[in-house]
Amino acid sequence: MLCKLFTLIGMLLLPIFLQKGFNSYATRATEFNWLMLFGLYASQIAITMFHELGHYYYYQKYITSNKFRFGFLLRYFFLFMFYTNVNFMDHLSKRKQLKIMIAGVQTQLIISGILCTVMLFKTSDFFLMLFFLNLLNIVINLVPFIKTDGYWIINLLIESEDYMLAFKKWIRRKNKSIKASELLLAMFNVVAITYVLINGLTQIIQIFF
Repeated sequence: MLCKLFTLIGMLLLPIFLQKGFNSYATRATEFNWLMLFGLYASQIAITMFHELGHYYYYQKYITSNKFRFGFLLRYFFLFMFYTNVNFMDHLSKRKQLKIMIAGVQTQLIISGILCTVMLFKTSDFFLMLFFLNLLNIVINLVPFIKTDGYWIINLLIESEDYMLAFKKWIRRKNKSIKASELLLAMFNVVAITYVLINGLTQIIQIFF
């Protein structure tokens, strides 16, 4: 009940703190320092850990096995990332698989509600930035075009193991057919990636030339 309460609080107060954040950005009122940046980085690591623990909680709730694995790894020499090994998940019902997949975002919504509750009594640049970073992380995790939670959720909903892999096999003629939903999503994915690459390259050229 407490988790549901904080989730509801976060959703109800979202427009208020979004407006505060945009106002702060427009007036450039937020001041950064090294201590604040370190605090935000450390807090994001903690939130990522809780995100993966959300997956882990429901996974071990539905699967009886001694093969559970929750841990962390280091990428690019400085980026800490947590992971949950979800072997045997295919044996679960669609509803339980979906519950495991959205558990990470669900945990972040609870964290968002806690941050909003704190900011009702004490608003600060640090909490506001952490709120926005958490919100951005939620959005990224739900995007169905990169291999985050949203990617696997959309695969589950259209009953595909991996729509981009199916598309690649179809292009290479390893598979004779492809689902319409897989083809449509794959085409959107290719267009989105192409747009990001071209836009990024354009921005780099404008900066240097």
